[in-house]
Amino acid sequence: MLKQIIIYSIMSIILLSIIFSLISQYFLGLPYGWNIEATNSMVPKLNPGCLIFIIPLVGQPHVGQIVAYRPPFYSHYIVHEIIKVLPNGYITKGINNPSPDPWVVSKTWIKGCVPLIFGRPIAIPYIGYAITTINTLAGKVYLLSLLFAIYGVSEAVSRRSIKIRRSKNYSVISVKSVFFGLFILFFLIFFIVLSANTILTYAYWTSASIPLTLHQKEIGVSFKIGVVPSGSNVSLILPITIRNFPLKLLPLAVLFYSNSSNLKLVGPYQILKSVNITFVLNVGKPGYYSSRVGFLLIPSVLPYNLMEQIFEFSPILFIIFMSLFLSGILVLFIWIIYKILDRYYIL
Repeated sequence: MLKQIIIYSIMSIILLSIIFSLISQYFLGLPYGWNIEATNSMVPKLNPGCLIFIIPLVGQPHVGQIVAYRPPFYSHYIVHEIIKVLPNGYITKGINNPSPDPWVVSKTWIKGCVPLIFGRPIAIPYIGYAITTINTLAGKVYLLSLLFAIYGVSEAVSRRSIKIRRSKNYSVISVKSVFFGLFILFFLIFFIVLSANTILTYAYWTSASIPLTLHQKEIGVSFKIGVVPSGSNVSLILPITIRNFPLKLLPLAVLFYSNSSNLKLVGPYQILKSVNITFVLNVGKPGYYSSRVGFLLIPSVLPYNLMEQIFEFSPILFIIFMSLFLSGILVLFIWIIYKILDRYYIL
């Protein structure tokens, strides 16, 4: 009994930490939760490919603390150690770097820190490499193949139920429990995959009184639009390069979210190949503007209008909805196969 409680507690903590990470990073733009260490700047404390845990910073930063900060001119967070405290900020440095970072880190830049246990940061080695691999097309194919293989093996071993020996008695896990467990597993997988492929960021632009010669502008995924002429509409071009693998099944729906009516998707709404996506920006009066935006390419498994409305309302609600829907479809497909085998082969 105690062993089961410990196992369930550990699994619950891991699951909650993953959900916490997804919400904070992909929907709030904060570094909290599990992060992949991508460089060797913090060797030997943090090695490339390890998974590190970042928590909100409580109190004043101090020398020796590993903090996560993002300068306003950077698009990603930096995880380095504080080596000196100044009246106007902090000097940070990667342990393995030959020199400190070339700026004074303001306290407002610092969003979190890496907690220490017995003087060592919380980190899981090599897991980051596995996550990076899963995010590739081949990695997703291997993962799905592994899941189906696990299901096949479990069906070959069990007959209608799975029996687990406990002492001299047997406890039975019903078929419904097995399929419910599969549903939860598929939901988590789809939730993680969709979250990892959803771009949530900010669009920035400065409306200035310059000659109205700019009618279109090519932008990157970061949506840093730059300086645009005031009082006009500008077409923004976003080149999208996609692989051919998913196109063999369904076209990809182009979903876009913005909390400002100034920035809208023009089209195309569905694509079959690499193409330029066009947005229109109402640049407004002279001044500085920003808009929360979201962007996702997803196979058109449902009518586009339905997916578009849910995504425009809330990207996180859309991800939850699609994870539930896809998980239900997959579990239903497996259940149909199970019933056919059960009927004709007497499992």
